[in-house]
Amino acid sequence: MTQLFISKSVNFRFIIVGDGTMKWVDTNQMYIGQWEDGVQHGLGQHVWFVRRVPGSQYALRNTYNGEFVKGIRHGYGTFYYANGAKYEGYWYNNMKHGKVQVYIVIFYTYDTMWEI
Repeated sequence: MTQLFISKSVNFRFIIVGDGTMKWVDTNQMYIGQWEDGVQHGLGQHVWFVRRVPGSQYALRNTYNGEFVKGIRHGYGTFYYANGAKYEGYWYNNMKHGKVQVYIVIFYTYDTMWEI
């Protein structure tokens, strides 16, 4: 069972720490993973639900599995696109960075370098 720990800060705001799940209904997003000081920090999965598949109970979605630092993608992670493509590699300050592998829906793989 996933637990979410809430502790009170000095100014009486609630701060999320530990492991847990957060759903943002207004932006159709969900995060499952580690929290520190009220933000995504550590390993986790962030899901952006794109839209409902006609005739199905499942939604199309983009998913990131990997490392977060102070609420942003930073470190190693994999981004799965709703169209079937996949980016696997490093992130720096929420942007793709360094040597990576990109998988395309037509099952073509190529290596490339992303720099800031």
